[in-house]
Amino acid sequence: MAQILLKEGVVPPTPPLGYATVYIKGDGLPYTKDDQGVETPFVGPKGDTGPAGTAATVDVGSTTTGAPGTPATVVNSGTTVDAILEFTIPQGAKGDTGNTGSTGAKGDQGTAATATVGTTTTGGAGSSAVVVNSGSISAAIFDFTIPRGDVGSTGAKGDKGDTGNTGSAATATAGTTTTGAPGSSAAVVNSGSTSAAVFDFTVPRGDTGSTGAAGTNGTNGAPGSVWYEGSGAPSGATGINGDYYLNVANGDVYLKAAGSWSVVGNIKGPAGSGSGDVSGPAGATGNNIAVFDGATGKLIKDGGTLGTAAFTASTAYDVAGAAAAVTPTTLGLVIGTNVQAYDADLTTWAGVTPGTGVATALGNTAGAANGVATYNQLGTAAFTAASTYVPYSGATGAIDLNNQSVFNVSHLAVGTTTVPTILSRFIGDNGSSSRSSIRGYSNDANSSSWRLTKFRGVAATPLVPQSGDSLGKYEFAGYTTTTSDGVPSATWEAVTTELWSATARGTKVQLKVTANTTTTQAVAMTVDQDKSATFAGTVSAPSIAITGTAGAGFQTFVGQSSNPAAPAAGTLLVHSKTLNGFTRLEQDNEAATNVIYARDNVFIASNPTGTTIPKGSTVYVSGTVSGAPQVQLARANSSSTLPCVGVALDAIAGGAFGQIMYNGLLTFDTSAFSATDKVWVSTTAAGGLQNTRPSGTTNFVQRMGTILVSGNSSTGLMFVHTAPAVLNMETGTNAATWTGSTVVALTGISGGTF
Repeated sequence: MAQILLKEGVVPPTPPLGYATVYIKGDGLPYTKDDQGVETPFVGPKGDTGPAGTAATVDVGSTTTGAPGTPATVVNSGTTVDAILEFTIPQGAKGDTGNTGSTGAKGDQGTAATATVGTTTTGGAGSSAVVVNSGSISAAIFDFTIPRGDVGSTGAKGDKGDTGNTGSAATATAGTTTTGAPGSSAAVVNSGSTSAAVFDFTVPRGDTGSTGAAGTNGTNGAPGSVWYEGSGAPSGATGINGDYYLNVANGDVYLKAAGSWSVVGNIKGPAGSGSGDVSGPAGATGNNIAVFDGATGKLIKDGGTLGTAAFTASTAYDVAGAAAAVTPTTLGLVIGTNVQAYDADLTTWAGVTPGTGVATALGNTAGAANGVATYNQLGTAAFTAASTYVPYSGATGAIDLNNQSVFNVSHLAVGTTTVPTILSRFIGDNGSSSRSSIRGYSNDANSSSWRLTKFRGVAATPLVPQSGDSLGKYEFAGYTTTTSDGVPSATWEAVTTELWSATARGTKVQLKVTANTTTTQAVAMTVDQDKSATFAGTVSAPSIAITGTAGAGFQTFVGQSSNPAAPAAGTLLVHSKTLNGFTRLEQDNEAATNVIYARDNVFIASNPTGTTIPKGSTVYVSGTVSGAPQVQLARANSSSTLPCVGVALDAIAGGAFGQIMYNGLLTFDTSAFSATDKVWVSTTAAGGLQNTRPSGTTNFVQRMGTILVSGNSSTGLMFVHTAPAVLNMETGTNAATWTGSTVVALTGISGGTF
C-alpha cells in the first residue's frame, strides 16, 4: 500500500494560485495552506468524554461435532453487544492401533444353563414319547408325555452307583416355521434330540379379513385432441394445446402448441393440368341451351330455349333411336307469330347496296357474335339498352347511352384503336388535359375514391388475401422502346402483413423509387401496420417536430451494428448503434467523427496557432474567441501550459474550430502504450502523454485516463478522464516525502483529489 510521510515542524511557503499544500506543524497536527496563505487544521480540538457504554455480554450457545478433517468454526448467533457463540468442533481422526495389552485375570464362572421339568403327561400305551421345551435355551422347561407301560414285578434293589460326571447343558432352538391351513391345529415337533432340541412349528393361517375401503380415483388423463375447421386462420382463443384446425379456404392444417397455432401441413391437392380458361356467365336458366359467346371458343353464354313448343318424344324427327326419320314441317312455329313466311322478294334484297344511313341484315357471315349483323353508320336514334348489338366503329358523333350501364367488357381502349393486352389503356395527346377525373356529389363527409382490390382464388370462389399479398399499386412509368405501356420507375403499393380474416386485416404501405443511373426500384419508405414509418435514406426538411402521447415516449431509434456513412458538410447525423447487447444514441459529423451521448463529453474550441493540433493531443485553455475557448498544446513542466482541459477529438487545423473531449472513450493511435497503462500529461512533449507519473519538484501531476486498447489510429482506445493538475512534491527541504508507486486521494484539499 502506498503511503505519504509528512515531515513535522516544517511550514511550507504559500503555494501558487489554484493549489493547496499539506504539512504538519510543531503541534503534531496536519494543516493545509491555500494560495492566499490561509492555514486550516485537519483535526479539531479534543471533544468531551462521551457517556459510558453498555457492557457487552458473551454466552456460549450450541457445540456441534463436525466431520473429521473439517475446519472448526465459531458463529455469533447473537448481536455485537450480546454475543452467543455457536461452536462446531471437528471429530478427531482415528488414532493408530495400540500395543497388545497383558493377559487379563481369569473371569468369574458363567451362569450355567438350567433345565427343569415342567408338566408330565401320561400317554396311551404304545404311543410315542414327546418332550417339549416350554422355556428358553438357557432356562429350559421340558414338558414330557410318557406312554403308559405294563405293570412289572418289583425288582431287587440295586447297589448304589458311583457319582456320575457333570452332564452337558441342554439346548433348545427353533427350527422351521410352516403356515398351516386356516382352522387347522397348531403343532410343535422336536426334530433334534432331547439334549439339543430343535422345535419345528406349524402355525395355522388366520381367516381372510374383510374387504378394505375403495382407493381414491386416479388422476384424469390428458384431454384428447379436437379438430376444428373454418375459413381463414384460427384465432388464439380457439382450442387448447394438442388440438388441430383445418382452414377450408386453402387446405392448411394447424396444430396448437405452447398456446399458439402453427401450420403443420396442407391437404389441398395440386392444381389440375388444364388451363381452365373457359368461363361461363354468373347465372343461367334451367334447361336452356349453352352456346359460345363470340368466336374465341373461351366464353359460354345462356342460349335460351329451342322454341315455344319443343319437340316431344312422339314427334317424328331425325334423331338416333327414333322409329323412323321424318322431316318436320312446322317445328312447332306459327307463321306470322314467331316466324316470317318465305317470300320470293327476299332473294332480291341480297343484292341491294345500302345507302347512307341504311344497313342490311342480309349477307352476314355465319356465326356472327350474338347472331345479329354488324351495324355501321347508325343515326342519332341508336339502339336502346335493351337492344343486342355488336360494338362498332366509324361513329361520327357522340354516343348517348341514356344513363345505362356498360358491362362484360373484356378490354377497354380510350384514345386508340389498338386492342390493349391489359384491362384498359387510356391515351391522350392533349397535354395537361390528358387526365382522368372522378366527381362525386354527397351531402355528407364521404368522397369519391378509386379502389384497387385483391382477391385470391377465382371469380366463382374468391379467397381472402394471405400475408405478403399485394393489394394493389399505383405505378408511375415512362416511355421506353420495349413496351407500349412504359416501364414503371416509382410505385406506391399496399401489402398485407397477415392472413386476412373477419377480424384481422393488417396492411402496410411502401413507396418505391429508382435511383439515378439505375433501373431497379427500391423501397424508400415503409409505413408499417403499427403506424411506424421507416425511411431507407436521409429525411431532409427545414425542421422536423417529433411528438407523441405523454408518457408513451417520443421517438424510437432502431440500433444498427455499424456506423453509417458520414453526412454532407454542415450537417449532423443522429443515429443509434447496438454494441455488446446495449443500444445507445450517437452522432456523426461530416468528418465521420463519432460521439456517443451520455458517455462522451466534448466541447468546441478554437486553435489560435498556425499549426494543426493532432488528434489525441492534450490541450489547455489559452484564451477565448467568439464565446469559445482557445486551446493550445499542454505540457506538465509549467503552470503556464496547465491545467489540461481535455484531448483533441479530431485534428484541429490552425485558425479552425474543433472538438475537445474531457470525458469518454477516444479512438486514436495508442501503440506507444500497453493496455491498462495509466497516462499523465507529458512533461517533455507538448500535447503528449506519458505512462509514468511525473517526478521532479518543478513538474506537475495531472492524470488523463487509462489506455484500454493498444493499437493504431483505427483500433487504439483510451478512456479519457481529466483530473485536476497538482504540483509535484518530491523529497527535499521544506517538502514532504513520498513513498510507494501510486498516490492516494486526500480529502479536504481545494481542487479535489490527486
